[in-house]
Amino acid sequence: MILGRERLDAAPVSCAGLLVIGDPHVSSRRPGRRKDPDWPAPVLAKLEHCVALANGRDLAPLLLGDLFERPVEPDESLKSRLIRILKGFRHRPLANVGNHDIRHTRLSDGDSLAMLAVSDVLDAVPESGPAAHYAVQERLIGLGATPFGQAIPSDARGLFPGADHTIWLTHHDLAFGAGYP
Repeated sequence: MILGRERLDAAPVSCAGLLVIGDPHVSSRRPGRRKDPDWPAPVLAKLEHCVALANGRDLAPLLLGDLFERPVEPDESLKSRLIRILKGFRHRPLANVGNHDIRHTRLSDGDSLAMLAVSDVLDAVPESGPAAHYAVQERLIGLGATPFGQAIPSDARGLFPGADHTIWLTHHDLAFGAGYP
């Protein structure tokens, strides 16, 4: 399971482009001061919009991390709704691992994101490194990812032989000259 690597051995995903989806934080528990009568509905509706957008424009979906708000989502009904949505993507989603997706330092079988990957709903990237190839408008793109808490490579040259471009996803707070926040 790729949870990450098989995509590198497969033919590149042929698509018109990539749709980068930031931190959905799917949860059955209403966050903060939200007063929505059916809390998960707004975040699920956003993901359904992403499916329509990706399919309508032939874009491959990339989740930046934190698909879930908690490592283990207890609401089976919510997970079923999410699975149906994710299955709607024409191209199988690739998910980086965020800090909210894991109980320990790495993705494990006890985490809800791993359950989705093992169930063939999406591919998750559990280890920092090359993850997939995409054929976009006659160009080959090598895509790498670094899950939360893992080292970002200082040099990605040579990791994607034959690729015209390299894209690297991370789930880190990067400080450019100053600390965060």
